[in-house]
Amino acid sequence: MFLGLGILDLVAQNYLYERYFPGRYQIGIEVGGANYHGDLAAEIVPSETNLMVGLFGKRNNSKNYSMSLGITYGRISGTDKNFENYHWRNLEFYSDIYELSWQHEVNFRTYGVNVHDHRGTPYLFTGVSVFMFNPKVKIGSSEIELRKLGTEGQNMTDGPKKYKLIQPAFIMGMGYKYNLTQKLEIGLRVGFRKTWTDYLDDVSQQYPDYSALEVQNGLATANFSHREVELGFSPVRDGTMRGDPSLKDWYVFGGVTLAFRIMGNGPCPAM
Repeated sequence: MFLGLGILDLVAQNYLYERYFPGRYQIGIEVGGANYHGDLAAEIVPSETNLMVGLFGKRNNSKNYSMSLGITYGRISGTDKNFENYHWRNLEFYSDIYELSWQHEVNFRTYGVNVHDHRGTPYLFTGVSVFMFNPKVKIGSSEIELRKLGTEGQNMTDGPKKYKLIQPAFIMGMGYKYNLTQKLEIGLRVGFRKTWTDYLDDVSQQYPDYSALEVQNGLATANFSHREVELGFSPVRDGTMRGDPSLKDWYVFGGVTLAFRIMGNGPCPAM
């Protein structure tokens, strides 16, 4: 008896859900820009914004809350040439970011596809991600992977450990979404990623000794570590801070979203 009542209750809930809140699942794409904040960018530089594109699947748990799984690609970059105080250091980088994220959205308004729902709403989102990166520089047509060189002495005897290229991040951001139709949604959002690494830009610790680096790892490594020599400066004395390890790096993804709502089979009120 209790089993039968439970089954009837479940069927009734499913019917009401399909009738009054169809479109629980969505798939979508996000296209926009990527940027970063770190040792080569004391503040976000708009001219360093690069392409970002992502795919996501979303589950709308209620009219005020949803969660999503996404895969996103974006490129970040930075250079000391953007800041007069650091121009002499002459460091630069770019890195492709590949991110897998799990996010949660909280709507400011009841939002869905029913007649009493708002067609648009601002929202906040948060989540976690795992991402891959690999800072590089481009010399002519050649790409140089900075981690392999060990620009802060990672390849030297008794040098610091190499940083890992797969890292976690905490996500927080805001956005606005609007139902163009019952099945099509457009939005705009920006999300900030707080990382636990200071090496998105390959800059964090101290300058190694130029001569020792040249002897142990070669002239190319010494020059990529001490790029001030390209501007005619003498190599910076070893032990001088190359970056600030107390401040971890951030990256930012932001853009336009377009999502398709997978409708249920039940009747759906007009919007």
